[in-house]
Amino acid sequence: LESNLTSTDVGPTVGVGGVEKLLASIDTESTIERMADGYPHWIAVDGDAIVGVAVVQPPSHVHHLFVRADRQRSGIGRMLLNEALQFISDNASTATITVNSSLNAVDVYRRFGFTSTVDPVEVGGVRFLPMCKTQV
Repeated sequence: LESNLTSTDVGPTVGVGGVEKLLASIDTESTIERMADGYPHWIAVDGDAIVGVAVVQPPSHVHHLFVRADRQRSGIGRMLLNEALQFISDNASTATITVNSSLNAVDVYRRFGFTSTVDPVEVGGVRFLPMCKTQV
């Protein structure tokens, strides 16, 4: 997943230092720390290859949703996001789900009912659009 993020997906939409920050947020150490902090993870595999990942920051923030470029538009992202949204629905008392969408994924989140009323922001070289969705 890392090479897709840096070369074709998120990489072209980030500023100076953004790729390094993004890669640091998905490395093994950061993943272990998030798991220890109680962030649920869902992983899609094909054989022995990871083809997608979803992570929720409790109680109701979609922290990561990545699908390998050659497996996008195959339903993997939909499956992973549905699992994450169901977890939030089952476990969060809040009615609002949030995500900081990479600029290339805004349309994906819109299809799931997320909206934004602000402009994209940049933090540490990573550009994103804060979005939210009200649970029903």
